[in-house]
Amino acid sequence: MKTPNTLGLIRWLTGITRPVHPPLLVSSVLRCINLGLELVLFGLAGLLVASFASGNPIGGLLLWIVVVALAKALAYYAEQFTGHYVAFKALELLRAEIFRALIPRAPRVMATARSGDLMARATKDVDRIEVFFAHTFAPAVSAAITPVVVLAVIGLKVSWLVALTALPFAVLQL
Repeated sequence: MKTPNTLGLIRWLTGITRPVHPPLLVSSVLRCINLGLELVLFGLAGLLVASFASGNPIGGLLLWIVVVALAKALAYYAEQFTGHYVAFKALELLRAEIFRALIPRAPRVMATARSGDLMARATKDVDRIEVFFAHTFAPAVSAAITPVVVLAVIGLKVSWLVALTALPFAVLQL
């Protein structure tokens, strides 16, 4: 049996896990929202310190900090929930595909391989996929999208010169 190349493996994997792509997109969007709310929270905290130092009332800002913190917590929980739902659903799909491929070969496979070796190989390789879906995809997508959105907001709301000044730091974090 020929070992598939990386592109062939990605096509096979994305073909089998196609049913979980929409919730994976939701998880990625929620991750971006979570990071955006984190930036808003930092901005509000800075504004709170500046308002307190200048003697301005801070009650309204405190309320906004609580609201944004709760929204951030909800976005974080929802992102974790959907990411892990995707990961475990993908595991289910991949394991079903493995068993579907093994069943027609069962008599020959059982005569030439030990069942423990087959199980270890199938679960070890498939479990690596869980890390990708639950802990890698959404952070990678959000690491690329969030800085671009933040720089666009800075450019539109503050000035494009400030956004261009911050651009090298955004590129360095990638």
